[in-house]
Amino acid sequence: MSLFSSQKQRLKIRVPVVKPIRGLLKNILYNTGRNNKGKLNMFHRGGGLKRRYRIIDFRFILWNLASLVLYNEYDPNRTSLISLICYYNGILSYILSTEGVTAGDIIHFGYKKTDITFGSFLPLMKISEGSQIHSIEIKPGVGTKLVRSAGTFAILVKKFFLDKKILIRLPSKEEVLMDFQTMGIFGRVSRSYWFLEKKYKAGFFRKKGFRPIVRGVAKNPIDHPHGGGGGRCLVTPWSKVAKNFFTKKKATINYIVVKSRRHLKKRN
Repeated sequence: MSLFSSQKQRLKIRVPVVKPIRGLLKNILYNTGRNNKGKLNMFHRGGGLKRRYRIIDFRFILWNLASLVLYNEYDPNRTSLISLICYYNGILSYILSTEGVTAGDIIHFGYKKTDITFGSFLPLMKISEGSQIHSIEIKPGVGTKLVRSAGTFAILVKKFFLDKKILIRLPSKEEVLMDFQTMGIFGRVSRSYWFLEKKYKAGFFRKKGFRPIVRGVAKNPIDHPHGGGGGRCLVTPWSKVAKNFFTKKKATINYIVVKSRRHLKKRN
């Protein structure tokens, strides 16, 4: 047996390819970059392998119940692994896998647990300062929204007991203040090595649903404002200026931003 084949077998053991639970699957409607009117509003999308969505429990409805991790498996819809867990009452559910949590481990969700283990979902007020956390709620009770990509984690910097606020440093180095009752998972998201994986051929991205990218200057004038002869400022395919002004809409957030990403970029 060669070294390459042995490494390949190790990868199969680390990321088991198992048949997903049928009741936790949902069909995905592929619109190939088109809106509800059938008009193209996102280029370079289409094709790809058929896949079904795994229903992930981001709200953790069953409180104060211990759960057993049955196994970790691959999810084609996200960069991280997912864990199939079985609650104490026998209900099965999918959650994001935490680094270091393997089959047979017991994890807890809720307020009653005193000792903290990797993968436990609990209020941030119970986690010590300097710890790594992921899958954080923006507002208590709405479900986890932040830090869910593979290998990412936030750092709990400091607790302010008088104001009942917690200072958290996100992966973007942005620092925010959140409520004491905000929930999160102790640890970091699994599959931290995903960005090191090599894509050996263009067919890898075609199977993911990405089509080839064609530059605007290489198109005809009917297909793109940059097409044909003559100069033009950098615009989108819909003739909107694409440089030197903000294109991001101002989001409504439920936390206080102490140090924003924009100021960090200007400083560097």
